[in-house]
Amino acid sequence: MRSLFVIFILVQVFLIDAQPPQKFYCRYGGEGVDIGYSVKETYNRSYIIIGSTSSFGAGGTDAFMLLVDSMGNLTWQKTFGGLGNDVGKSIIINPVDSGFVFAGYTSSFGSGGYDFYLVRTDKNGNKIWERNYGGNDWDFGVDVCLASDGDIVIGGNSPNPLNNLSNDCLILKVKSQTGDIVWQKKIGGQEEENFQKIKRTSDGLFTILFNSKSYGDLNGDIVLYKLGVNSDSIASKIIGKLNKTEVGYDFIEDKNNDLVVCGAIDTSKTNWGSYQCYVLKTKMTGTLIAEQQFGGAGNEDRFFSITDFKKRNKYYFSRRVFHPSFGIDIQPVVLDYFFVYNASVTYGFEGNDEAFQIISTIDNGAVMIGSAKQNSGSNSDVFLVKLDSTGYNTNEITSSKQIEMLSNDKAKLYYNNFKLFFDKSLRNHAIEIINQLGEVVQRETLNDTPLNLKGLKSKEIYFIVIDDEEPIRLKFVTE
Repeated sequence: MRSLFVIFILVQVFLIDAQPPQKFYCRYGGEGVDIGYSVKETYNRSYIIIGSTSSFGAGGTDAFMLLVDSMGNLTWQKTFGGLGNDVGKSIIINPVDSGFVFAGYTSSFGSGGYDFYLVRTDKNGNKIWERNYGGNDWDFGVDVCLASDGDIVIGGNSPNPLNNLSNDCLILKVKSQTGDIVWQKKIGGQEEENFQKIKRTSDGLFTILFNSKSYGDLNGDIVLYKLGVNSDSIASKIIGKLNKTEVGYDFIEDKNNDLVVCGAIDTSKTNWGSYQCYVLKTKMTGTLIAEQQFGGAGNEDRFFSITDFKKRNKYYFSRRVFHPSFGIDIQPVVLDYFFVYNASVTYGFEGNDEAFQIISTIDNGAVMIGSAKQNSGSNSDVFLVKLDSTGYNTNEITSSKQIEMLSNDKAKLYYNNFKLFFDKSLRNHAIEIINQLGEVVQRETLNDTPLNLKGLKSKEIYFIVIDDEEPIRLKFVTE
């Protein structure tokens, strides 16, 4: 039986005068694989999410739409699709009726193995219409945006007619009222193109980001492509170093009307997959302004998404980072306008966790959406993280015996061999130990002696919450 499974792990700011918290993270899903791919903040400061689920719905996977309020509480959830596999990849808010439009792909409907899948709903998630687009092969919708006339533009990947082992980019404009096609455009050469994003920029044109082996060198380069309102090709810019593999995943137009692209670059001499995060800034014309690389100890280090702050000269990134103990972890990263590192924090459970999109919010913070593993199993939950303008959500101890300063400069806490040692300033404060499921496994009042942790499992992640004027929170891992 498919049953609802919602977990609230931590809410980091207590409510004051009914104001929404600036920081929290939550998990949503059931007993299967549930993933969040895209999120938008609504007009009343709720969050609309689109992704996929195998926990609910009619088929192998269904497109999964969730609305959560500003506190992270689930308001409603809907599934869309048939008996095959259906996935929602990108969602936007329709300003006409405050409803939603999402794009993705489906094997339940259409003429091919997979087709573009486009659904329009009202503000309560009730379906107004659904359409599929594609040929007899596999066509995958990836991103969606609105044209200046209110119609819908969807982009994705479609088979290359010159090479059936590779893809071209396919762009469609459809009527908002009916989903009928207005025009369609294919972009590509003889080799592989991999569509990523489409956005309407301040120059009135559609800017498309895709990765290409047809343009530039065969190792792969990033392409920014300008498309007019009537599908006419305006300009393109190839971004890449000679004999290096670069991939782009997302871009924004910042407050200076520059384009900032994030992705990854292969730093190995042989292009065998030693990736570091890569970010670059260009003028709207394509002139390169700046670029920077960031990397850790692993080979899977990538920036998947970017946004900028509403009121400050900084960028927020969602980073995919390899951690030797936990596999792939999620890390929001803050850089300034010169790409200088400001802040980051890591989220991770046992197994690989992903963050697919980060967006700015009205309170000058950000929201990040992705998936997180359910303990050590193969299933996952939709994972939503709310961050404030500092770039921090929790303080963490990511390995045993590591000493970490907490958010209060006067408070130190040390973990070693299932004991917590703490500074005298924390005497008489309440402390809770919380497991990955959000369950309180121990609640104590601190005194003059180290706290013995009772019944904790080895090699598990736990969270600590200490009641203080500003609640102190951190994560640690048992031996």
